[in-house]
Amino acid sequence: MADLGSDCPLGLWARGGDRLPQLTARAVAVTGNRNATEQALTHADALATAVAEAGHMVTATLAYGVDSAAHRTAARARQATLAVLPCGLDRAHPYDHSHLLHSIPANGSAVLSLTGRASRPTAPPSKPLPACSPHSYAR
Repeated sequence: MADLGSDCPLGLWARGGDRLPQLTARAVAVTGNRNATEQALTHADALATAVAEAGHMVTATLAYGVDSAAHRTAARARQATLAVLPCGLDRAHPYDHSHLLHSIPANGSAVLSLTGRASRPTAPPSKPLPACSPHSYAR
């Protein structure tokens, strides 16, 4: 992160990932459309499978569509994955991916945030929130 200069964050917060330095040295981001088509999800699955089988860490947000599909694929392959959050480590964004957030720290996987705990994202997810989660983002 030294190459970021003055834009370097004050710190990074992580949950899980006992081997995070080794795994992130071989991380590959798998991200894409939030409103992914079935074809895009199929391609995301194939890409995440290839990345995981090659020994790389699948890295993505918890967003709808391609990103969350990549995490699920890595988990099914029992490979490490890294979720990067726009909020605190204890808050899923989007809210209805809470189960995915809590399942990631298994298998040597990790969740990473610039903001530590209990901070909320500054923008709503790109898909409507379920009615049961009115406080999952800052308003």
